[in-house]
Amino acid sequence: MGKSIVGLTILIISILLITACGESKNADKQGQGEDTGENGNYGEDGSEHLIKTYFMSADENHIILNVSEARADYVVEESGAGKVAVNDMLYSLHVKRTEELEIVHEEGEEFSVDKIQEGDKVYLNYDIEDYEAGEENIAQAGRLIVRDVTPEDMMRRFAPATEDAYYIGIVNRDGWGDYNERELAHLLDYNSVQSFGSIMHRDDVPAYDYVEAFEIEAGLPIFFIISQDGLEYKTDKLGEVEHFLDHSQ
Repeated sequence: MGKSIVGLTILIISILLITACGESKNADKQGQGEDTGENGNYGEDGSEHLIKTYFMSADENHIILNVSEARADYVVEESGAGKVAVNDMLYSLHVKRTEELEIVHEEGEEFSVDKIQEGDKVYLNYDIEDYEAGEENIAQAGRLIVRDVTPEDMMRRFAPATEDAYYIGIVNRDGWGDYNERELAHLLDYNSVQSFGSIMHRDDVPAYDYVEAFEIEAGLPIFFIISQDGLEYKTDKLGEVEHFLDHSQ
């Protein structure tokens, strides 16, 4: 089982690296944006250790969750550094599947592991201070609360770390379509563009189905212009991206 988990983790890291690839004026400055005010709505007995994670996978013994965002928030709070100082490695937590473990949807209905979709948000009580990077972290929880990913959540993954800045994402199933890095490098000449790169679309996976979430009718690839407020503009034409940026200077 150990080898299969390691293999799965390597595969997911590869997917994340492909999704995030691109060019940036300062690669460390591409942040995750803020997701404020949610955790307080899903607490158990007012626990101060409630964290938000993302479902990765499950086997017969564990539910594997992505805790990278929660760990990054903890590092920022403890160090006083901005998010630009946090690395973008994948950090996972293995939650034991016990008879006592209760899984519920945000609306209160009981939920099974089989119903959780990859990328869904999962809340649990866990002291992120106990997390040890580089180790296989195993936790036991009494309750997991599942929440569907919204379009706003999907954009928050790519939100630039600074205000008045844009991330230009190329949404496609694989790569950048007919575009290449040289053709897009001039986008960094705009003061408002912090970086550009890939946004990998996956059919019928709600957390990564951008066509469904944003009602995309044109064929892929398509450009997303993303700010800290979310999706500002979408188009399948590079010229329209340039026109938008020209008028936002």
